[in-house]
Amino acid sequence: MSAIITEKFRQHNANQFHESFSETSSNAYYLFLGKATPFSTATTTGSDSSPPTPQDGEQDETRAWDAMLAAKKIGTSDITFAAPRRNWATGTTFDMYEHNISSANTTTSGASNLYDATFYFVTSTFMCIKYLTIMVELHMMVQNQHQLRHHLLNLVVMF
Repeated sequence: MSAIITEKFRQHNANQFHESFSETSSNAYYLFLGKATPFSTATTTGSDSSPPTPQDGEQDETRAWDAMLAAKKIGTSDITFAAPRRNWATGTTFDMYEHNISSANTTTSGASNLYDATFYFVTSTFMCIKYLTIMVELHMMVQNQHQLRHHLLNLVVMF
């Protein structure tokens, strides 16, 4: 059965998750560190370069508890909303920002929604760049004729 996960549904889920940290009968969330030894086929499947995919079962849950070295309870002040990080890379196709991205109006990179569009990126010097394109109408005189030409003006916004 197919499903459409809309942007509103994503935002609702993120808000509900965020609220769950501050509710009076809140869930307790913990972040833990573990597995100080290398992965090997003798002890578990996989390797350090390709760790095993955890399964939803008692054996993997027990293995996680046994490998725990430290844990921290996550509180309301430890969480925030964030956008996915997109690093600058030569040869990567970045999109211009558009407010009307949809399956009928995809971006240069093929994204069909604003969330998946790559209209911003972070440089190696930690500058966040947002790519905008503005349509500018210029009246130009060409061979004594008045012609309307559309030119694209590319802007880079740093913040």
